[in-house]
Amino acid sequence: MKRSPQIVLMVSLALMLGACTQTVEKVVEKRVEVAVPSDIPAVPRVQRPATPDCGPAAPSSLANLAGGFNKIEFQNYVRTPFLKAQTDLPDTVQSMIFATKALMNSYYYGFSTVDLQALHTEYEALFRKDRPKSLALYPINNSVDQLMVKYADAPGDEHTFYLNAAQAQSYRDSFNGASTPTPVFGVSYVPVPQNDGIVILNVRGESPFYRAGLRRGDVISKIDGQTLLRQGEADDVKLRARYAVIITAAAKKSGPAIPGIGQANGPAVPIEYSRAGVVQSAISLNAQFLPALTLPWGELRTDAEGKKNFYLRIPTFSGTQIADTVHALVTKAKTENAQSIVVDLRDNGGGRLVEFVGAAAAFSPSNAGEILEDLTANDIIFTFDGQNIIGTDTCTEKVGKPSDRYIQPILNPVVWTGKTVVLTNQYSASASEIFAQVLRLGGKTRVIGEKTYGVGNTFTYNFDMPGARALSVTSGRGKLLNKVYATADVTPDELQPDDLAKLAQGNDLAYNAAIAYLSK
Repeated sequence: MKRSPQIVLMVSLALMLGACTQTVEKVVEKRVEVAVPSDIPAVPRVQRPATPDCGPAAPSSLANLAGGFNKIEFQNYVRTPFLKAQTDLPDTVQSMIFATKALMNSYYYGFSTVDLQALHTEYEALFRKDRPKSLALYPINNSVDQLMVKYADAPGDEHTFYLNAAQAQSYRDSFNGASTPTPVFGVSYVPVPQNDGIVILNVRGESPFYRAGLRRGDVISKIDGQTLLRQGEADDVKLRARYAVIITAAAKKSGPAIPGIGQANGPAVPIEYSRAGVVQSAISLNAQFLPALTLPWGELRTDAEGKKNFYLRIPTFSGTQIADTVHALVTKAKTENAQSIVVDLRDNGGGRLVEFVGAAAAFSPSNAGEILEDLTANDIIFTFDGQNIIGTDTCTEKVGKPSDRYIQPILNPVVWTGKTVVLTNQYSASASEIFAQVLRLGGKTRVIGEKTYGVGNTFTYNFDMPGARALSVTSGRGKLLNKVYATADVTPDELQPDDLAKLAQGNDLAYNAAIAYLSK
């Protein structure tokens, strides 16, 4: 990740909002024309220079990036002095629009060709449509959130998006050690297509379902005495919402009354499920509070021919400890004499750059890294030296000191040299897309599954916003270490769709294709 391109914008926004531009609006009231000053200051669009400013007054350095700016420690969650001033502003529509304009104009460096200044003008008019008075008088509410979603989506760049208060808090929780707000069973699921029950998509490695042996593809038919019946509902979104009420109630009933992380002590609830169409013995489980941070997990599996394959599930690169956990699991695979590893990145939406680099180093250390270009032109390169993730930038190499480099050690690093398959689907995005491309550079990895989401060639910062909201802004373009731009998406070497109906019958098409390939 990178640093602020314009420290000049770190002046107090409160002061900036106290000033007025020359723009005026003409308001007719009782047939008298009144000039009302605009309450949204103008912000210039920053342009990338041909060469970076490496002088003593340069906007920032890698040391600031790794320290005070926290753009590496929290790759997509940024607090700079500029943003601290911003979050001290009143929670009004005025400050929300100005913050959006300032952040997009100061940081955006993706591939969108949308005219941002014209976009700001368009959306300021939309916000004023139902707000005839000064925008400083209107609070940030649900209707503002709905329009902000469209505003952030307008550049057509999937790495630029808006988070409401609940979404922003969930994002922060993934970094600060918070637990889930209520007891949970630790699974994601969808209704079985055109049938009763839910089919499990993913299981958290520290969850009650995992410990009970449930895995992707298992079908839950009954929980706490309530059968999960479709009852003629054709809309899976509505059906999932109905099922969620039942499952959430069961989790709360079986979980502890006091929030915390650990085994729940409420009454266990009975669960009935099937695997590959065969009804299994009923189980009883307690829900529990789980860490917001979701870590990788893995287990040794033996195929029909007796070959040992290690299944490594990486659900996200967000948070910390991801890379260290991956290395520990690869060590486990080697200790257990696995002959191959299947890395499952399905539904992995990305996360911290340093965690992706560190995780990729367990498979392709010489290719693990990325070159980041942003509006400062002081581009950063991340590499792995066999023990540490190293971050350095153009100015540090020209005029800096070795101590200015960013260094994050990997605990007990290991390198896997055997066969590897990476599983992807349409929800594999961002850092997971770059991870797959890095492993491909090593020449020993086959990608199987669906074409990925399509944001693997850019990176994003997630900024605090007024009203406890957040705004993700595409802040740069990424190259692989071969100095070729990463591709937006990854097309698998072997296309295998996520067929949920077949999954519910025990046929995970992509995983089974991986095992077939590895068995050759």
